[in-house]
Amino acid sequence: MSEPDISDLLDEWPYDPNRNARIVSAGDGGQKLQIRLRLGLLQMELDGRPDAQRPYGHETVLDHYQSLLDEYRDEHGTDDGFEIDHDAWEELSAEGILFYERYVVLFQLGDYARTARDTARNLAMFDLCKQYAERLEDVAALEQYRPYLIRMHAAALAMSQLHDDRHTDARETLQRALDALDELDEVHTSVFQAELDRARSMLEGMLDDIKAERKTSSHAPSATSATRTPPTCATASATSANAAPTRRGRGDGREGSREGLWGDRRDPRHQGREPVQDARV
Repeated sequence: MSEPDISDLLDEWPYDPNRNARIVSAGDGGQKLQIRLRLGLLQMELDGRPDAQRPYGHETVLDHYQSLLDEYRDEHGTDDGFEIDHDAWEELSAEGILFYERYVVLFQLGDYARTARDTARNLAMFDLCKQYAERLEDVAALEQYRPYLIRMHAAALAMSQLHDDRHTDARETLQRALDALDELDEVHTSVFQAELDRARSMLEGMLDDIKAERKTSSHAPSATSATRTPPTCATASATSANAAPTRRGRGDGREGSREGLWGDRRDPRHQGREPVQDARV
């Protein structure tokens, strides 16, 4: 039996770098996220693990290692001695890439609630590795991107709150994120400093936009907008906040290593485009 040909599907949805993501109905009654690439099509689950796999019988690899941690605590009465070795770290990091590739597209589509969910999930993965990874290099490889994750999570959560006309909550979300950036432990890579500076700038811009709009307009954003994009000037700042994280440099041995987070992956929204000045992950 010959393998199925997807030419008809690709012809029905010609490649357009400005309209290359959509949510479609699935045969099981659910929905799927699709991304049109220049040479094909990428499809993900909207909920759960993007590739629909269930590693170790759990929904995610993160759930598996969190379960192992709980079992260790139950057995030993403490988490002292529990470690995430390098192989486990690679599993967790690789899974994090899947969620990253989904949430950048969800943000583009205006699905801020799912973006906030996926970024919160990756922050939990960062937290687990920061506390228990046995190699300091693995910790640093993730932590240099924490400012990026903080700003993406805060931007998505704030936009979701604006849809519900919760302007005070949105402002508080952004301010908490800025406070969290100020409290971060420094990571000695150029990526960390670049992402920290960018996160501060973008979140401060969103916060200023929301404050300015509240002074000039009492219009409440529609929660039923088809694109889920509120008619506020904060939208432009939030779009900027979705810029992909800085590509790792080669100035120190750590940044250029394979173990850095997602540095050799490109944002799936930009597959097939010419390179741009702002390096993409």
